[in-house]
This record gives sequence, structure tokens and C-alpha cells, in this order.
Amino acid sequence: MASVRNLPPSLENTYDLRSSHRIECGIPCILVTLFNLKQYTGLIANINAGGCMCILSPISPGQAKILNIENKVLLEFDLPSGQGRKIFGEVANVKHDGAGVSLGIKFNDSYEDAALKELADYLLNMMKLPSA
Repeated sequence: MASVRNLPPSLENTYDLRSSHRIECGIPCILVTLFNLKQYTGLIANINAGGCMCILSPISPGQAKILNIENKVLLEFDLPSGQGRKIFGEVANVKHDGAGVSLGIKFNDSYEDAALKELADYLLNMMKLPSA
């Protein structure tokens, strides 16, 4: 994990700016940018009740350039229980890697409290499961 500070390699992975641990996952999603209503398909790579990392399917360089920090977005995904979720958020981090783009998204916790509570409960249960 790259950090904003210059840390020794032995401490590089222990420094985390998040207030709670993110759970690694692979949840298919649709991300909608609210400024132009463009839809992107992607995969939620990790998530917690405060936000997630969304890796978008390959997009053109022109599309990638318009994805910026502070863009308002709507993230649509299904929990494994089959419950569809729509959560509003804001792009907090953008990483470009060729045609790939990953977005750090901070959820808007004041908008959809019920959805975030369900998500938090689901994640808490996932953390309690024994690893395979």
C-alpha cells in the first residue's frame, strides 16, 4: 500500500488513514457519475461502512480524464444476500493504470443511513466468519 508519508518498508503496510478496516471482496457494481450521468461497470475490491475501492472495467483515456476527486457518484451493487444497494458518495482518490482506473469512494453517510447500517452489519458478520 502506498502512503502519503515516507515510511520505512517494514512499516509501509501498517500505516492506514482509514477510521475502520476495509474488507477485501469482489462485488460487481455500477458506478454513475452524477455530473454527467455516465455509467461505468466495475468491481468493489474492498469496502467498509465509510467507503470502498472500486476498480472500473477498462475505459478510454478520455473517459478516465473526467474522473476526478470530489466527483459525486452513485454506486449500485448487490450484497450476497441479494439485496440491491444504492449508495451516494464522493471520489476521494483516483489511480490511473493504463486503461484501468481505480477510485477510492467515500460514502455520503448522511444520505442513506439505512443502507449504510445494513452494509455495516453485513461487513461485521463477514469479519466474524473464519477464513478458508
